[in-house]
Amino acid sequence: MSVTSEATKKRNVMRMDEALFRKIIDEMASVSYSGIVKFYCNNEALLDPRIVDFVRYTKERLPHLTRMQIDTNGRLLTRELGANLFKAGLSSLLVDDYTKTGGGGLNNKKEKIKDVFDWLHEQFPEKTMAYLPRLLDEVLDSRAGMAPNNKFVPQSPTKASCVYPFYSMYITSNGNVGQCHFDSVFEEPMGNVTSTSLQEVWQGEKFRKLREGLLNCTRTNKLCTQCDFHGHLNPSEVMDNTHFFYNSAYKSLGVLAKIRKVLKSSKA
Repeated sequence: MSVTSEATKKRNVMRMDEALFRKIIDEMASVSYSGIVKFYCNNEALLDPRIVDFVRYTKERLPHLTRMQIDTNGRLLTRELGANLFKAGLSSLLVDDYTKTGGGGLNNKKEKIKDVFDWLHEQFPEKTMAYLPRLLDEVLDSRAGMAPNNKFVPQSPTKASCVYPFYSMYITSNGNVGQCHFDSVFEEPMGNVTSTSLQEVWQGEKFRKLREGLLNCTRTNKLCTQCDFHGHLNPSEVMDNTHFFYNSAYKSLGVLAKIRKVLKSSKA
């Protein structure tokens, strides 16, 4: 993670042990997982020379995934590497090309990243690809207070739920599981899958308490109280017309309604 903030200064350069990687994929295979696998969480996946082998192993063990994706800044992306990733089983590639002007930059071999992208798009038209010219100093969401270029912190915890801890699981190099992708330094680990199963962590007490609070639109832990993402609104309260929300927030209402229904029936 090249952007330095107070939170990220303590992040060490690490690579996941291959045995741990295989353990994670094998556990997913044991339950015939068919969702989405992404090879990143606030990191650059192409820095790992094993990435093609990891993609290939994932494809072999999880042949029915909805999507297998890598997001990259493109600095290490070459035609050969991109082709090898797609041939190994990668189905989706998103390139965020960061420059001071937003006009696109060069990879480490001094070839235009956009040219590499265009070539891959032409050679692999069946793959899902997206190219986004980005600015180095863009100000986006606050990432629960972790973003160095957006220091906004709500004066009081946002009165809203959030879908992230209900459907996404983020695992860092040492096996720690973050509560969501805004947990950039895994400050609030939900558990560790090195010696514990994914299922035990996913259904564990920490995740249960976190979700229970969010279903009631109550945010109590540090990251949630600093987060400005309206992942879901409390439908029982009157909304202030001066607020603006992402379309995804409204779509998530249906997701959480189904979750509430399941929890209610299980208690009965």
